Amino acid sequence: MDYSNLLNPISVGKLTLKNRIVFAPMATHLADKEGHPTKAGIEWYADRARGGAGLIMPEATYVSKTGRRGPIRLSLHEDSRISDHQKIVEAVHSEGAHIFSQLHHGGKTAPPEGTGEYPVGPSVIQYLLRGDIPWVGVVTRQLTKEDIEMLKEDFVQAARRAYEAGYDGVCVHAAHGYLLSSFLSPTTNQRDDEYGVDIEGRTRIIREIISAVKQVTSIDYPVSVRMNVVEGLPWGYKEDYAQEAAKILEKAGADWIDFSAGVTESFEYQVQPRWLGEGCLVSYVKGFKNALNVPLGIAGRIKTAKMAEDVVKEGHADLICVGRSFIADPDWFKKYVESRDEEVNACIGCNHCIEQTFTVAPISCTVNPLAGKEYNHSGIITAEQSKKIVVAGGGLAGLSFAKWAGQRGHEVVLFETERELGGQVCYAAKVPHSSELMLPVEFLKRQLNKLPVTIKLGTHLSGALVNEINPDVLVLASGAIPADDKMTGSGLPHVKNALEILSEKVDAGHKVVVIGGGLVGASVSEYLAEKGHEVVMIKRSVAISPDASITSRKMHTIRLASYSVRILAEAEVSRITSEGVLVKWEKMNGEEEFITCETVVLARNMEPELGLLETINSKHIEIYRIGDCVRPRSMFEAINEGFDLAVQL
Repeated sequence: MDYSNLLNPISVGKLTLKNRIVFAPMATHLADKEGHPTKAGIEWYADRARGGAGLIMPEATYVSKTGRRGPIRLSLHEDSRISDHQKIVEAVHSEGAHIFSQLHHGGKTAPPEGTGEYPVGPSVIQYLLRGDIPWVGVVTRQLTKEDIEMLKEDFVQAARRAYEAGYDGVCVHAAHGYLLSSFLSPTTNQRDDEYGVDIEGRTRIIREIISAVKQVTSIDYPVSVRMNVVEGLPWGYKEDYAQEAAKILEKAGADWIDFSAGVTESFEYQVQPRWLGEGCLVSYVKGFKNALNVPLGIAGRIKTAKMAEDVVKEGHADLICVGRSFIADPDWFKKYVESRDEEVNACIGCNHCIEQTFTVAPISCTVNPLAGKEYNHSGIITAEQSKKIVVAGGGLAGLSFAKWAGQRGHEVVLFETERELGGQVCYAAKVPHSSELMLPVEFLKRQLNKLPVTIKLGTHLSGALVNEINPDVLVLASGAIPADDKMTGSGLPHVKNALEILSEKVDAGHKVVVIGGGLVGASVSEYLAEKGHEVVMIKRSVAISPDASITSRKMHTIRLASYSVRILAEAEVSRITSEGVLVKWEKMNGEEEFITCETVVLARNMEPELGLLETINSKHIEIYRIGDCVRPRSMFEAINEGFDLAVQL
């Protein structure tokens, strides 16, 4: 593959980047509670620079304590932080990449429990949220002109500190509904003074920051602006407004305009789930380069080097900002350039990494167990003693364990009852827009082909066979199975479980009732509805798939509504008959409704598959459980528990 456009150097102001790939900023929680970078955080950025990015953009770094968006974020709000940031800069430079500092104030999203003050904004803004976000209901205090002067100075002094720390430039964060984004947006900026009214007024604070930064650093010091190309709301601004604002900011001295999208109310545009498709923001900036004279950057699930090359080649953007793919595989770009495509561990758009931003836990990844642990796992150490290990199950947990255990030098034999690997992921991938879920399965299979790991497909692992092999270790990765449901009528022939439906071996008829509204229930309902079935989903709670990620919950809810799936919340099935189900609402005075259907799908109870344990006679075999046979959970636990056990043995 020819990546000549991606590998072509580009100038940002007077700075020349070696290629067009930017590691996009994402919160990591690899700082300490005072905002100092940790050794793990420094290695995090060095590792992505080592992977081939031309420019590293660290996470949003708060310029004042009142703008801190979370309890564990990087800080440049005082001079004592300069020496800390020098360590990040030196680590990235040593790997041959340039690095900017992203300057940030959370505005309406800076939670009072973290900052000690109520959030501020250009106007009094009600935080209009759809979804489960901890600080729903906040109303911001409107900044006075004196406040604005102090705010500008916070940004300028943070830029000076970045300059003194050795950063090659700074990015002024004016996207995603944060403070400067709120000034830029007609929705949230309703001021009637020089900082509002029209687009000139709404861009004023950003223009003044750009000008002042160049005065305290150097006229040639690169300053970029990250802004939304669209806000992703019916009432939010669109591409034409973004283009006009970008032209004004370029005239004010911005050396690079970096486009993202979305505000907190349209969170899925910020961190696009797989439902939005790959390269989903590129279409919004088509034609923008004709209006701008400075480099244009774009983000939005540009997952492969080929797609990035095409975007640059076709003239839609100059710089490609990639975040989650660098989390899934820090070396993804280098692997593509070196024609090692089959070694790329691809991002699946599950947004587990994003969920971490709503906690205090360090960043982690569903498909990359080393994410956030690079400092502690610079290399997987060969085991002191090679052990004979039998793995029961070829789902993600078993595959992950076998890969890492084999890499460490253990003698591994994996048994899978079915004739294909992947376990329940093979079913989940059949849900609309979910085919990417098979990517880690395919990656692990390719990795195992290079290792001395024996895989036996279509082979039932019995206790007798385990006893005959007599391994040192037995790893149960047998997954979960549908639990027996004690509901009246659950044994009738037209009652199926979700796995039977997704196996495509069942003719469900036209009318289907799905019992259960968690991730499994929502997924099978969407699967059936897309195929044209008339679906009624019955659930005990209100929220759709409450254990899934924020973006998954929202997109499931929207898509189920678009398919006209009838959802009965806080309801219970009294009994199942040959003609349908009787549903009862306790909160509606015990009112009952009979719903006719041809098929009933049970999609709410799974239990660990532990039958093998009862047949093991040997007392000296070490036995471990990983994945769903511990407790039914997600792909993250499966892959990461497989890794954790492998590095312990």
